Amino acid sequence: MLNESQNIEFMTTDIKTVRCLLRKYRESDREKLADLSVDKEVHFFIGGKCETREEAYNLFDKVFTIYDGNLLPRHFEIWAIEVNNEYAGHFELKQTGDTEDDELEVVYFLDKKLWGQGIMPEIIIEINKYAGSINKKLIATVSSENTKTLKALRRIGIQKQESLAERNCSSLKIWIEPFDKKEFKT
Repeated sequence: MLNESQNIEFMTTDIKTVRCLLRKYRESDREKLADLSVDKEVHFFIGGKCETREEAYNLFDKVFTIYDGNLLPRHFEIWAIEVNNEYAGHFELKQTGDTEDDELEVVYFLDKKLWGQGIMPEIIIEINKYAGSINKKLIATVSSENTKTLKALRRIGIQKQESLAERNCSSLKIWIEPFDKKEFKT
């Protein structure tokens, strides 16, 4: 975590992949985010789940407080995932209780109709390049039962993993293989 004396300047910038655009949220994304947020299959392994549309709308509103810098000095970037010019999911890159000073955690969910198409590995590769450009390593905390995410992370490359046994659960902390920071292009 950053201390008060450290100067941090970051803002959510668009990130493009071959098939996707990670961009700032727009008001027009509200209903689709709510749809995905309350879908029990989509958020099954996500912490901080939304059980109701009202909770999903509150999450949507929180996105804009993050854009306004209200969580500084904590590093927290958040994007809407767009595929074929349509809202398709949610992506966060942030400091958490599981990250060290040089690490950022990835948190995401994706529309079920896009599962199994390699979208998340494609996105995480670009996010990993971006993280490298700001001298950060990527981690993910993943339930050992979340086989789809584990498969996606293995495709990208896992540097190491360890059990988060202190949580009394089956979660893993996974370090994603770093990419050369010179490869990132805005």
